[in-house]
Amino acid sequence: MAHNQELYEKHSELFHYTNYKGLIGILTGHRLWATHYKYLNDTSELQLMRTELAKNLFPHFKELLVMRFREVGFKVKRKMRDAGGPIVIARDNATRVAETFYRTAFEDTPSGPALAAPYITSFCAHTSDQKYEQRNGLLSQWRGYARGGYAIVFDAKKLCDLYRLEAKKYYYLSSHIGDVVYQGDEETFEEEFGERIEKIKYGFLKFIETGSWEVGEIFGDVLLIFTCLKHRGFFEEREVRSVAFPMTEEVQENYKRVDPTYVSPGTPMKEIHVREDGAPYLEMFDFDEKPPLPITRIVVGPQENQVRSKKEIENLIGKDIEVHCSETPLSWSTD
Repeated sequence: MAHNQELYEKHSELFHYTNYKGLIGILTGHRLWATHYKYLNDTSELQLMRTELAKNLFPHFKELLVMRFREVGFKVKRKMRDAGGPIVIARDNATRVAETFYRTAFEDTPSGPALAAPYITSFCAHTSDQKYEQRNGLLSQWRGYARGGYAIVFDAKKLCDLYRLEAKKYYYLSSHIGDVVYQGDEETFEEEFGERIEKIKYGFLKFIETGSWEVGEIFGDVLLIFTCLKHRGFFEEREVRSVAFPMTEEVQENYKRVDPTYVSPGTPMKEIHVREDGAPYLEMFDFDEKPPLPITRIVVGPQENQVRSKKEIENLIGKDIEVHCSETPLSWSTD
């Protein structure tokens, strides 16, 4: 989602933390998994933007409705006063729009499945002020993979190139890779989402004038902003995420019911797999000719037999990729 510059111009490397099973799967399969958002560790995923979007739409809606209040005749003014006045109407509509976008995009209905289900792969971008973490990994991530975690370090530019190939090959409603925005960072929020919120504002203006929403014009923007806001409690991770919205047969049928003029572009749909725990996931980069993943090195996290684990990984992948041990100490309690 890098707004003013390419992601890889900001981050030369991206770190993906995983356990031993995940590491072996990535190294042998040459693929990354993207997991359905409802099965991620952060239970607030997608929920935060419902409130934040309403809060940010309110001043725009207030400006439009106050202006309209000045221009309309007496009867319309009276109706607006009866509804609480332009400020109350603006606040109510900002909340209603944010909620409607969320429900329309992400919630199943009796008539069909949610129109968009995001599948997410998470990376950490250990920035220039995290020199130690760039070499040794992040302590909170090692704690999350107790008794044996690994960080796979990717070349960011080459990884972005693979995601571009993925987006060309398969039929996605939308897809992107970029930095998340952390709740409370108003400057970054405005930089990343400002133009998209402006588009929603003008969509609302058209609604005032014509009585109908041109949702198709802003649907991609809605999908992006809902999936790129993260709770401030996760800030130290400096997350970069890949988000993909695959089209499925079910969703396509739902689209046809909503819009009879809808025509499929004919691009292959992505197969959705299910893990042992029931979590749906996508296998990214499952191309016929498997390009090697752009792994620059692997960091062996703190664990009881760290040196042995390092040698095991080296034997698996050879000498082309650096493997080194994190210097971060972490005790292993048996209590």
